[in-house]
Amino acid sequence: SMKSSWDLEGFRKAQDEQQEQLHALAAALRRGQQDCLVRVDFLHHQHALALSEASSALEFAERRAAAAAADAEAEASAALVEQGRAHGRSLAELEARAAASAQLVEATMASRLLEASEAAEARVEDIELEAAASKQDLVVLLAEEASASLEAQAQEAEDSALASSRQLGEEVQAEAAAATLAAQRAQAVAAESAALTAALRREELAREVATSELSVSRREFENWRDEFEELVCGKASATVEECVAEVRVEELFKRNELESALLAKATEERAAALSAAAQGQQARLAELEDRASASESAAGCLEAEVQKLKHEYEAQTAELNAAARESLGQRLQIEEFRREAARREEERPVGKQSNGQDEGERPLFMSLRRRPSRLPSGSNSGCHGFFDLACCYRRPAHGGSDAAR
Repeated sequence: SMKSSWDLEGFRKAQDEQQEQLHALAAALRRGQQDCLVRVDFLHHQHALALSEASSALEFAERRAAAAAADAEAEASAALVEQGRAHGRSLAELEARAAASAQLVEATMASRLLEASEAAEARVEDIELEAAASKQDLVVLLAEEASASLEAQAQEAEDSALASSRQLGEEVQAEAAAATLAAQRAQAVAAESAALTAALRREELAREVATSELSVSRREFENWRDEFEELVCGKASATVEECVAEVRVEELFKRNELESALLAKATEERAAALSAAAQGQQARLAELEDRASASESAAGCLEAEVQKLKHEYEAQTAELNAAARESLGQRLQIEEFRREAARREEERPVGKQSNGQDEGERPLFMSLRRRPSRLPSGSNSGCHGFFDLACCYRRPAHGGSDAAR
C-alpha cells in the first residue's frame, strides 16, 4: 500500500510537471502568436508608410513634370519671341537696304540723265557752232540728226535706268522673300525641336521616377520577405497560428506586389497623360500664336477703320465750322439790319403826315421775327422778305390812340 501510494504520488507529481510543461508551452505559443500579430501589424504599418511615400513621390514627380512643362513652355515662348524680334530686325534691315538701293537707283538715274542732258547740250552747242559756219540746209539737217540722236540717247538712258531699277527691285523682293521663308522655316524647326526636346525630357523624367520607385519598392519588399522567412524558419514548432500567419504574410506579399504593379502601371499612364498634356499645351501655344497673328491683322483693320472715321470726323468738323461761320455771318447781317432800322427810325420826322394822321403818332419799328408778315398787300412790300421788317408803316388811328401799339 505504501508502494502504491508512493507510485500514485510520483504519478501525480509527473502529471503536475507535465501540466506545468503544457502550460509553459501554451504560454510560449501565445507569446509567439502575439509576436507574430505585432510583426504583422508592424508590416502593415510599413506597407502604409511605403504607399504614402510612393504617393508623395508620385505627386513630387507630377509637380516636377508640371514645372518642367512650364519651363519648356516659357523657353519655347521666349525662343519664339526672340525669333520674331530677329525676323523683325532682318525685315527692317531688308527695308533699309531696299530704301538705300532705291535711293541709289534714283541718284544713278539722275546722274545719268544729267550727264545725258549735259552731253546733249554740248552736242547742241557744237551743232549750233557748226551750223553757223555752214549753209541753212546743212544746219537744218544737222539739227534734225542731233535731235534724233538726243532723243535716242535719252530714251536709251531712260530704258537702262528703268531696267536697272526693275532688276534691283526684283533682287530685293527675292531676297526679302528668301529671308521670310528662311525665318519661317527656322521658326518651325525651332518650335518642333523645342516640343520634341520637352517631350523627350518629360518622358525620361517620368521613366527615371518610375524606375526609382519600382526599385525602392522591390528592395523594401525583398527585405520584408527575408525578415518574414527568418522569423518563420526560426520557430521550432509549426502550429496552426504560425501557418495562418505565414498565409497572411504570403497574401500581404502578393497584395503588395499587385499594388506595386498597379502603381507602376499608374505611373506609366500618368507619364503618358503628362506627355499628352504637354503636346496639348504645344498645340494650344500654336493656337495662341495664330490668334495673336489674327489679332494683329484685326488691329490693322481697326486702325484703318479708325483712320477712316478720323477723316470723316475731320470732314464733319470742317462742315460744322463752315456752317458756324455762315451762321455768324447771318447774325452779323441781322445786327446790321437792326442798326439800320434803328437809324432810320431815329432819322424819321415826327410832324403831321400828308394822310391826315395825328402829330403825336410816331412810326413803329417791329423787331425781326421769323413769322409771316402782318403787313397788308401793297404797302411797304419791299420791307418783308426772309425776315419780317416793318419799318415804315403806320396804320390809321382810332380814337386818337396809337393803333399800332
